[in-house]
Amino acid sequence: MSAAATLDREVAARTGELFADARALVLEDEIGEEIRDALDAAGFGTVDLVTTGEDAIERLAATTYDVVLLDRINPGLEGLEVLDRIRAGEGLATPADTPVLVYSLLGGEDQRIHGLLARGADDYIPKPASPEELVARVAAQLRGRKPAKAKEEWSIYPLAIDEQARVVSIHGEPIALTTRETDILVELHREQGNPLSQSMLWDRCWIGKGWSHIPEEYANTVDQAIKRLRRSLKKQCGAIPEAYHPLVVNIWSQGFALRNLANLAAGDETADGGVG
Repeated sequence: MSAAATLDREVAARTGELFADARALVLEDEIGEEIRDALDAAGFGTVDLVTTGEDAIERLAATTYDVVLLDRINPGLEGLEVLDRIRAGEGLATPADTPVLVYSLLGGEDQRIHGLLARGADDYIPKPASPEELVARVAAQLRGRKPAKAKEEWSIYPLAIDEQARVVSIHGEPIALTTRETDILVELHREQGNPLSQSMLWDRCWIGKGWSHIPEEYANTVDQAIKRLRRSLKKQCGAIPEAYHPLVVNIWSQGFALRNLANLAAGDETADGGVG
C-alpha cells in the first residue's frame, strides 16, 4: 500500500471514530442528499435530512443532535432563524450550545461576520462548498467538543515550531520561511495531524491578512502556497530522511496535514511516518 493510501486510511479511521456515535441534522433543499451521503461515508452514526426550516425545528424538538448544518435560504423558515431558535434554548431537545455550521450563497464578509458574531454560528461557509469540505468543517467542530482522550504519540522532531515567536527550526537552527509559509505551518502544527481543508487554511492564513473575501481561484492559491512550503522544507530539512517528505501531506478529500515524525524521533529512519 502506498504512503498516501496509508495516510488516507489513518485519517478515515480517526474520522470514523469521531463520527461513530454522532447525530447530524442537515437543512438543505438542493444538495442535501450529497451531504448526507458524504457524512454517512465518513462514518456518521445518524444523519437526518430536512428541506424546510419548519421540519428542522420539528426534528430539533424531538431529537438531540451533536451537530447541525444549515443552508440559509430554504423553503419556509430560513437557516439563521433556525439558528436563533437553537441558541434561544427553548423547547428543543438539541442543546443551545450545539455546534451549528451555516453555509450560503450569501457569503460576503459582512454576511459571514453577522452569521458568526451576531447570530452565533460556529462556522460560516460560503457556497459553493463541496460535501467533502463540509465534512472537514464538521470534523473540526466535533474534535473541539469531544472529551479529551489519551493522544497517540505525535512529534515533528527534529523540526520545531515556536508558535508565539513564529520561528521554525531544525535541530535548533532556524530555517527561512515566508510569512505565509510560517502561517500555514503554524496552523497545521496546531492540528497535530488532523487535516485542514483549503478553505479552512484560507480562513486562517489569508482572511484578515490582506484579504477579506474568498476569490474564485482561492483553492489554486492555497495549493501553490503548499507547494512552495513543501519545497522550502525539503530544501532546508535535509536531516529528515527522504521517506518522510513531503512533510505536509495531502489527505484525499480532507485537505492537508503535517506528517507525524514520531517514528523518526524513535530512531526509525525507514518508515513512511503518518499524520496522527
